[in-house]
Amino acid sequence: MKSNKGVTFTSLIIYVIGLIIVTGIIGSFSVYFFSNVNTMIIKNTAEEQYSKVLSYITKDINSKNITDVTANVNENDCLIIKFADEIEHQYINKDGCIYYINNDENNKVKLVLCNNVTNGADKVFQYSNGKITINLEINKKMFSSFFNINV
Repeated sequence: MKSNKGVTFTSLIIYVIGLIIVTGIIGSFSVYFFSNVNTMIIKNTAEEQYSKVLSYITKDINSKNITDVTANVNENDCLIIKFADEIEHQYINKDGCIYYINNDENNKVKLVLCNNVTNGADKVFQYSNGKITINLEINKKMFSSFFNINV
């Protein structure tokens, strides 16, 4: 008897059909997954944006080495927190966005924390007598927070 160890035409067709089925299943799952990811990115709610701003600010406020806090410098709607190691964090409200800028001697990092900010003539950031006040209106929803800080 002769041993045939090759691939027959029938087995080749079965392999190709199986490969097409597996590729189709994986493709349909990936289309479903990526359409859901795009939907979640688009629906970044006002509450999520506000909590992102608060997470950055509370991390800075809870630091033990704060040397100076100023707000609204040179008619800009901003909050500037300076630390003992010469690092400066700025939160700036400009053109409907809240920007976070991390200044240190080596680099400068700039992030957009939230957008669609509409506060009219009011200032978002206020600081006086050891108290930081934040009043934000994001997508027509009003948010307010107060922080006591020891400098």
